[in-house]
Amino acid sequence: MELQKTSVNMDEFAKLSWKERICYGSGDLAQNLIFGTIGSMLLFYMTTVFGLSAAVGATIFLVVRCINVVWDPW
Repeated sequence: MELQKTSVNMDEFAKLSWKERICYGSGDLAQNLIFGTIGSMLLFYMTTVFGLSAAVGATIFLVVRCINVVWDPW
């Protein structure tokens, strides 16, 4: 006797409502605003207080972002 599977059309990735979209978007916006503010303050500190050139500070940020690209999926 052959068992038949009933296929239920369930969408794993259902569309979000507008309220959920706005909530996720505002959370992402807040996180990126904080990250940008801290990054700007850190670059300002490295150039004025610590005495590094802007090119060295930007290179530090670039290296960290490149490491982040590899590290995050892992």
